[in-house]
Amino acid sequence: MHRILEGAASSTDLRCLFFDRDGERCRRDSIQSHSLQRMGPLHSIARDSHVIAIGSGLRALPVEAREVFRRLGLRKASVFQGFCGEHDSSLFDGIETPRFILDESTALLFSIRSIAMETRKKQHLVQIQKNTRRILGVRLTTEKLKINQLIERGAESAVEANLKVLRGLFTQLRKGPLRNFHCLMIEFDGKLPFAATGAFEPEWNLEKQFLYGKDPLKTGWNTVSWFSGNIGGRGLACISANQKYADHRVDKFIENIRVSKEPLASIIFALSVIHIENVFLAPDWLESLASSERKKIEVMSRSGVFEGIRDPQTLDLRIESDLFKISGKAVSVRLK
Repeated sequence: MHRILEGAASSTDLRCLFFDRDGERCRRDSIQSHSLQRMGPLHSIARDSHVIAIGSGLRALPVEAREVFRRLGLRKASVFQGFCGEHDSSLFDGIETPRFILDESTALLFSIRSIAMETRKKQHLVQIQKNTRRILGVRLTTEKLKINQLIERGAESAVEANLKVLRGLFTQLRKGPLRNFHCLMIEFDGKLPFAATGAFEPEWNLEKQFLYGKDPLKTGWNTVSWFSGNIGGRGLACISANQKYADHRVDKFIENIRVSKEPLASIIFALSVIHIENVFLAPDWLESLASSERKKIEVMSRSGVFEGIRDPQTLDLRIESDLFKISGKAVSVRLK
């Protein structure tokens, strides 16, 4: 299986994902940078400069090769190639200072970085599928070959869609959020024992109601951008997306989180583990959990995006932890 992963991104376009005022993409090569700031959200939960990563992170390893909990150094945690050195440093200063303002502009920055990371992940997935056919060849059954090609086409479509989303987000960053930009920002009165960022398509709300409706093809591409972690000594969460139509998946998903009567920290953690392939835990906190609670985390990750099941029953697997009893409130919400 490792041969399939070797050189998986070798033919991938790894240019910077910044778009200028004319909608043209930067031509410089991207650098290795952190989707979660190393000296911010990651450092706040680290022990001896290490965190616990859940699963394979951005590498999309085969199911049988995936570990659930991996000890990882801060220099390697959440690293991806999104932007060139100039744009990586200039773009995200606004969300990497301890005293940043939580508003719609910072929500757009969180969205840009998470969509950029999702784009790279899908590009990597395309190469994995191509390498699988190249290496295994005739050993693939007709059915497995069909699945392989469907996954590749789906990932290619996602890359194309995400590039369009990125171009639009950069336009909004300069001109201000459009009316169809939806976001929920949560501020906690204490620190969170985890950090996560990424993007996903919401399928279920917290009540396990299917969000696609009768004709999912008409609901469009509605990737939700996700961030949760500690910045400047406080726990924060930012959930956002562009949603063309009112009262569709994004509206229902975000509003369902906002009005939930359960502890927001527990909800944000569960959704992070289920949906995001870029989640990191505080080692001391994980060690403090009972084995039954650690098992819940394992089940949530295995029934989420890693295995493609997305079982809504895992939404009930809330972790019993004193750190999740901290209060959280929506400090800014935009639903139009």
